[in-house]
Amino acid sequence: MKTIAKITALMATVVVAAPAFAATQATLKLTGSVPASTYISIASTNVETGAVEQAYTIDSSKLTTAGSNTVDNIAYVFETSNRKAGYTVTASSAHNGKLTMDDSNAGDAAAINYALIYNGQEKSLSSSQTVTDVSSLSQKTTATKSVGLKITGNANALEGTYKDTVTFTITAK
Repeated sequence: MKTIAKITALMATVVVAAPAFAATQATLKLTGSVPASTYISIASTNVETGAVEQAYTIDSSKLTTAGSNTVDNIAYVFETSNRKAGYTVTASSAHNGKLTMDDSNAGDAAAINYALIYNGQEKSLSSSQTVTDVSSLSQKTTATKSVGLKITGNANALEGTYKDTVTFTITAK
């Protein structure tokens, strides 16, 4: 019994004495993560209804008046990123910069050529084009870019609906 009492007394001494060995300084490491956030969206205002949508109907006079016909601000692209190393945005056309009938990749006779105007810069869409190249960021940003078209009108265009789809892709560096 005396042995148990001695062990208990010794343990009490160790527990009471522990604070005497405390350091004068302690550190707490804090960590947190901010996930990468790089995305793109587009909005176009329907002239007739005022609705915001992801489509734009071109005035037929722009398609059939010979020569260059510019249509400004048909849509706005919103580029958002928080990547310190920056990002790029590319634009590509399903029909290589041509409005074609019935979603077919018809020959030149049934197509109306156009160029993309992205933030004031004309870009041919005969192949995929880089339209934005940001080399670095100091904070999360959303850049608003205007989209327009420079259409080469065709006075001899056949009756029908002419279409193309432009895809904008944002890629973090």
